[in-house]
Amino acid sequence: MSRLTIGAVLAVLAAGVGQAAVSPAEEAGLFTAGVPVAFAVDQAGGWRVLDVDGARVREGRLEAAGRLEVSGLPVGYYELEVGGERQSFVVCPADRALRNPRLGVNVTHITHLMGEGPEPALRVLRVSRRLGFAWVRHPFTWEDIHTGLGGFRWGVADLLTAECERLGLAMLPCIFYSPPWASTAPESQAEQRRHYMPQPEALAEFCEAAAKRYKGRVEAWEFWNEPDVELFWKGRFGHTTSDEILGDLVESLGVAYTALKRGDPEARLVAFGATGGLPEGGVYRPFLKTVLEKGAGRYFDAISVHYGADLAACRGLLKEAGASTEIWITELGGGDDESRSGGPVGHVREDIAQAVWQWAQGAERLAKYFAWPIGIDTDMSLFRAGGTPKPAAAGWAIFNDVMREARCVGELDVVRSVDRGFARGVGFETPEGPLAVVWLEHAKRARCELPVGPGEVTVMDALGRPAAVSKDDGKIGFELGLLPVYVRGKVTAAVGEVAYPKVVIEYVDERVEKLECGDFEGSSEAVFAHWQASSDVNKPTAELAFGVEKEGASEQVLSVAATEMTNWPCVQQVLPVRQIDRMPEENARLVYRVTGRVRTKDVVGRGAFVEISYLDGKGDRIWPPTSSEFRIGSSEWVAANTAWSSPQSATVAVAVRCYLGRATGQAWFDDLELRSAIEVRRLEFAEDKR
Repeated sequence: MSRLTIGAVLAVLAAGVGQAAVSPAEEAGLFTAGVPVAFAVDQAGGWRVLDVDGARVREGRLEAAGRLEVSGLPVGYYELEVGGERQSFVVCPADRALRNPRLGVNVTHITHLMGEGPEPALRVLRVSRRLGFAWVRHPFTWEDIHTGLGGFRWGVADLLTAECERLGLAMLPCIFYSPPWASTAPESQAEQRRHYMPQPEALAEFCEAAAKRYKGRVEAWEFWNEPDVELFWKGRFGHTTSDEILGDLVESLGVAYTALKRGDPEARLVAFGATGGLPEGGVYRPFLKTVLEKGAGRYFDAISVHYGADLAACRGLLKEAGASTEIWITELGGGDDESRSGGPVGHVREDIAQAVWQWAQGAERLAKYFAWPIGIDTDMSLFRAGGTPKPAAAGWAIFNDVMREARCVGELDVVRSVDRGFARGVGFETPEGPLAVVWLEHAKRARCELPVGPGEVTVMDALGRPAAVSKDDGKIGFELGLLPVYVRGKVTAAVGEVAYPKVVIEYVDERVEKLECGDFEGSSEAVFAHWQASSDVNKPTAELAFGVEKEGASEQVLSVAATEMTNWPCVQQVLPVRQIDRMPEENARLVYRVTGRVRTKDVVGRGAFVEISYLDGKGDRIWPPTSSEFRIGSSEWVAANTAWSSPQSATVAVAVRCYLGRATGQAWFDDLELRSAIEVRRLEFAEDKR
């Protein structure tokens, strides 16, 4: 474990080069239980340690700048506050050699950190190991290595491989994206070339050479990332239909598999890294059924999917095709943003609940997305941009330790063990005895009573905090909140198939919002007094040619067109968000949806679609938006409807957008209508309705 010497830290602080006032003595603020937590502090004054809820757990005063030590902190997430500065840190369980080979983490794009040397990337590997992960996804990719036919630059991959070996981390490198020189797309496609089908000769050369070089050191390789969406896989340049594009994917998969096995017959290929929409998929649907019908099952040893994919449905299709039924989850988890998981503690909940649930559904491997904040979706990372740990880092350190030798027994029937909402539970066997992971659904807090056997039973939450437990007449009782809990002891609930309640959704107080000229009738001046050209980040753009056109004898429609590849231009109308004084019940929220129609001609790229974007007080888009299906190629009028979606608390305006995104061609839109409603979710139990 790397340490910062206190003398060195203080010397930097004294030199006045912008070092933070508080610096942890352990790398990335990851300490070990039973060892004093130590910081270098550049000023005297009062200090206090806060837990994840902001409660004070320690306090004192430092009489002079220097070393501050705090002893006796249990495992968990904390923040040290001193001199107006806050420094987060994690007290981790003991650093154990034994880790569960099922549990990994994404370190995608760490090679982007190596502009000034390897140390930042090596640090990401070290902290991944310290949090207890057994393997890492995407330490390097094809384009990091292959410079041209016959040309290889192995230095970075060799270095990262050696460091993973030193740390005892297994690796899952990825065969994606196409290096621009190896793409079937012309130079005119610029950065988009990476997402087109690679030249078979180049793909085969890399796969064989890489497998041969790392034979016996890399057990498995992943082929591509989310190819069921057009953003990451466009097929051979010039192909526009889903059938053609998925045929290209299977062709490339076969090339990669055959070449990989030539280089290392023992190497395994994990196919696709597809989205959580499987088996249907994202843009190219039905994804899994189609690629299997085209023969993909001959060319992989396992498939990989993301987030909430339906593993049972995927496994059924794989079995029917005679393919391997092994499934890896190579991206899972939540994020700090309210829209994704409800904040930093919600991030912990989402990570652990997803991991446990997909484990119970038979996932062979599970990988958190992702360790370090690089690129997009940085709220999903375990560390902040400054290198300080989030609560989710503590959640994983504890989970990896608790689960290091766990074997899943199955789902537990604890559905009705709570007085509000319902509960999910999964049972495990561990060397320390039986373990159950239990979490609450459809409520924020409830009283939980679990049937247990004789002997001691303890409960702690996903951040390591013990719960107050009562025990009486073969049951334990405790308060169950947002976080999952680990119950050590024998939970005697039935194991096996569980009947979960049906979530019944009702839309009340529905109304049509005043979307002006949604039918695009009237003069151009009247229509475009309400609709304006914009970009995805709500800035003016001139990338689209747009106007109103006659459709038939009298109807008028919106036309958008581009002859050169666009970014994300749209024609939009912005309305104030609907104000609701009070929701009718806990599981109720304001929602919006757009309905309309779209027609396309020769659209190549991401496609034409309608979208709802929620804007904050600065006019910035709050991620994520909600869109209709992306339409490419040429088609007659089809529905362009979004799902219902809910604005976040920071929303002040709603933008209805007609896109021709990352595309060329022409599209027409008509009959747009924006509706709002109160969505109420209620539970319906099979045995009695609450």
